[in-house]
Amino acid sequence: MLRISPVILLIASVFLTACDTPDTGGEASATAPGSTEPAAAAATSNGAELDERMVDAVKSRKSVLTVLKDNFVPLALMAMGRIDYDAEAAQTYADRLPVMIGMMKERFATDTRGSGVETEALDAVWEDMAAFEGKVDDALAAAEHLAAVASDETQFNDAVMELRDRCGSCHDDFRVDND
Repeated sequence: MLRISPVILLIASVFLTACDTPDTGGEASATAPGSTEPAAAAATSNGAELDERMVDAVKSRKSVLTVLKDNFVPLALMAMGRIDYDAEAAQTYADRLPVMIGMMKERFATDTRGSGVETEALDAVWEDMAAFEGKVDDALAAAEHLAAVASDETQFNDAVMELRDRCGSCHDDFRVDND
């Protein structure tokens, strides 16, 4: 497996603000696949349960975004020439990206506006879910293209930059600006 020094990762994070998400660890959400509400939602409507559901929803999406970032950063480092291009590693990382991006709509289905749970997601996600989902679809298409060409160094850099741009476009509209 490719080993990347912490210094290189720090440098990459400066260059990759479009794909920067907080490291949150990760607990699974109680949301069932394909569901828009956590399983506990129907059981109770008391405030404590609601807060726990919102915390779980945010933890779940942050976990997916962290794994997404952890797999994108090495690709970006290769594309920027900060580490040597490795076709096998590139393919491994790239193959994971469509799976993670494919989970975004499900992970953002629970509206956490006004819940008091700390998140970098803007209210705009739920105010214009169709636009958000369109951006997710664009990123997914770019990730699928990258996975298709990751082992071809001649197409690799452009595909990585296209995905970076798609992710950045979504972050521009739907994520708190950390710059």
